[in-house]
Amino acid sequence: MAENEKIEKVAAEKKADGMAKEHAMIESGRRQSLGKRIWKNRWVYLFLLPGIAFVLLFCYGPMYGLVVAFKDYKISKGILGSPWANPWYNNFAMMFKDKKFTAAFFNTIRMGLAYIITGFPGPIILALLLNELRSRHYKNTLQVIYTFPNFLSWVIVGGLMTTIFAGEGVINSLIRASGGQTYYSFRSAVINNIRDIIIQAVISDDPETVWNDFVNEHREEGDKLAAELTEEFLK
Repeated sequence: MAENEKIEKVAAEKKADGMAKEHAMIESGRRQSLGKRIWKNRWVYLFLLPGIAFVLLFCYGPMYGLVVAFKDYKISKGILGSPWANPWYNNFAMMFKDKKFTAAFFNTIRMGLAYIITGFPGPIILALLLNELRSRHYKNTLQVIYTFPNFLSWVIVGGLMTTIFAGEGVINSLIRASGGQTYYSFRSAVINNIRDIIIQAVISDDPETVWNDFVNEHREEGDKLAAELTEEFLK
């Protein structure tokens, strides 16, 4: 019994010594300067730099543009060159006085509520339905189809919609090719041909003539189509 007690006592002393040393190491680490701790873990911090740079550049950097709300912004002078609004709340006062502000405000609330109602339970229901499918190949195919739009930029989506549904787009071109009539928009013609207009204006000696020729060409087409649609409507 005495020998067992001696062994237990020695073990307890070793455990106490180990805990004391561990505590001392922790306290020593706490007393180390910030620079020493950073240098000690320098490789860990090095791996953090790309993520920190990304957040600063793309999350905090664009927030500088918020100062435009308090400036009398002039596109020719830029953000830095534009003077500050006088008074500082002038832009907000103009917004609140706008006749369309109330409609825009409540439309935003309605859209937000509609998104919450449809966007929250919708994915959950879809996930439950996909989980009930027995065919793994069919399930994976549907998952790819449903998640693919998340990887498309809204710029690309907007470009596709413009190309398909614009006045000079695919749908209207097919309708006109089949003998039908479509609504003509001079603005859509400008949007669809803006690149060609800019290129021709740059290489031309008289950019104003290029623009005037474009306006006259499409205005005649637009006026003609408008007259035809008016005549058809009055029949």
